[in-house]
Amino acid sequence: MDDVENSKTYVFRPSIEGKCALKENFNIDPCDTPEQFSKFDHSSMNETLSFIDNSELPKIITIYMPGLDANSHKNGPDTQASYLKDYIEPEITRLLYGDSDYSGIKGSEGVTSIYDETIIVITADHGQTSVIANDEHAISTEELGNVLESAEYELLNINVSENPHFKDAVIAPNGGMAQIYIKDRTTYDWNDPPELIDDLHPALNAFYSKPYVDKILVKYSSSGGYRVYTGNNNTQDLETFFKDKPEYINPVKRIRGLESTRSGDIILLANYNNGYYFEDKIEKGIHGGLNKDDSYIPLVFSGPTIRKGVSDSTPAMNIDIAKTLSEILGFEMPNTDGNYLPIIDKNPPTSQVNLLPPTTITLSATAAFTVSWSGTDDLSGIKSYDIQVKDDDSGEWNIWKQVTFLTTVTFIGQKGYIYYFRS
Repeated sequence: MDDVENSKTYVFRPSIEGKCALKENFNIDPCDTPEQFSKFDHSSMNETLSFIDNSELPKIITIYMPGLDANSHKNGPDTQASYLKDYIEPEITRLLYGDSDYSGIKGSEGVTSIYDETIIVITADHGQTSVIANDEHAISTEELGNVLESAEYELLNINVSENPHFKDAVIAPNGGMAQIYIKDRTTYDWNDPPELIDDLHPALNAFYSKPYVDKILVKYSSSGGYRVYTGNNNTQDLETFFKDKPEYINPVKRIRGLESTRSGDIILLANYNNGYYFEDKIEKGIHGGLNKDDSYIPLVFSGPTIRKGVSDSTPAMNIDIAKTLSEILGFEMPNTDGNYLPIIDKNPPTSQVNLLPPTTITLSATAAFTVSWSGTDDLSGIKSYDIQVKDDDSGEWNIWKQVTFLTTVTFIGQKGYIYYFRS
C-alpha cells in the first residue's frame, strides 16, 4: 500500500512541433485533416513507449490522445468511427506489441511479465454533438456580451487588462453551455453571491427568450445551489424540473457536481436541437451539454484480473475510475468521489471430470475409453482446461491435456492400471 501511495503517476501528451495547431494559434495554421490530427496521438504514444522501454514503470500511466476530439470538432462526430479505426487502433496496437523502435508492453514474441501485470483502461472525458457550422449558430462571446450590455451590465473583458471593480459581468462560453458571472451590485464584491431580483433579473429575462438558449440554470444568495429559471422571476428545483425529462442524462447529479464557488451564477444551456452552441469559432462538433451524445462515453477495462468478454449495464461515470483502480491496486481512497465498479473477476471458475461411462475391456494390452469434463464461470466463461491424470491412487498427477478447448477426448490406457483424472 505504501508503495502505491508513494509512487508517481505519469501523464503523456503530445510534445511535437507540428506543422499545424490543435487549437487556435496565432503563429501556426490550425489542423484540418484527420491525418494531421493523428500526428498528435502518434506523438503521445511515442512518449509513452519510450518511457516504458527506458524507465522503471510507475503504478499508473495516463496517455492523453487529443486527436479524436480535435478532429471531431473540426470534421464532425460522424467521423469518429473511422478515426478510431484508422488512427487510434494502430496506436493501441503499438502500445501492446511495439514497433520497429519500441518493444511495447506485450512485445512481438508473446506475453511478457509486464503485460501479465498490466491493466488497460480506455475512456473519454465527454462525447460530442453535431451542430450547424455557421456564424448564425456559433453564438460568440461578443453576441452574448451585447445582450448583457443591452440589459445595462458593464462587461469585463478578461482578455485585456481592466479594473474589475468597475465591471459587473463576465462571460465564459464553453460549447454546450455558457457560464456568466454577475457581481453583487450592493456590496460590489465579486465573492458575494448575487441577489435574484436586484442583480440577476435583467440578465435572466434578457436571455430567456433567445432561440439559442435551451434552459437557464441560476444560483443566488438564497437558492441553496442551482435552480432552473422558468421565467417571470420564478425558479424550480432541479429534481422537480428534470423528473420527466429523460433526454437530459443524469442532470441533477452532474449539475450538483459542477456547482462550486468557481461556477457561473448563470449557466445557459445551448439549444442543441436547433444546432446552436456557444463558441467564438465555427465547429461541426461540440460538447458541454447534458444530452445523450455529449454524455455517453466508452469505459473499457482489460487485464488479468478483469472480467472477460462482459458488457456490463451498471450505471457508471468517469469519476468512478479512480475508486475502481484503487480497489484493483489494493489501496483505499475513502474521500474520493465515485463508486467502485464490479469489474474484477473475484470468483475462480470451477470444473470437474465427468463420471466415466461403463466400458467393455477387451483382452488386448490397451484399452480406449472416453474422458469428458465440464466447467462453469459466472462472469467470464471458461477459456480452456488443463486435465491431469495418474495411474494409481498414490501416484503423482501428470498433465495429460494442457490449455485445451476440447471437453471430450479418448484416453488409451494400459491393461492392469486404474486411472484417475482431474481438471
